[in-house]
Amino acid sequence: MAFNRDGLYLVTPALPAGQRSWRYTTLDGLTTVDTASYFDSAARELAIGDDITVVVVTGTVKTPTGYSAAGRGVVNANASGVVDTTDFTAFGTADTD
Repeated sequence: MAFNRDGLYLVTPALPAGQRSWRYTTLDGLTTVDTASYFDSAARELAIGDDITVVVVTGTVKTPTGYSAAGRGVVNANASGVVDTTDFTAFGTADTD
């Protein structure tokens, strides 16, 4: 699939570029989101050093019906409208209760 701007939210607006945290909710898997240029449409907003927490859901971005994965990465390149991130470190999905 493709980047969906509706799923990207700035969590820490008071911090300067390069120190901000973003949350991205998507239907795409972590390996897809980790692809270079995936976030190009948000190049004007994302800065090198910003971190992105990705939550992969089912249903829709606005109304999730389930959760399948999550991970965190950092913007490590943003030049001429091309954004790249580090590999996303996956969080566990276990729920033992």
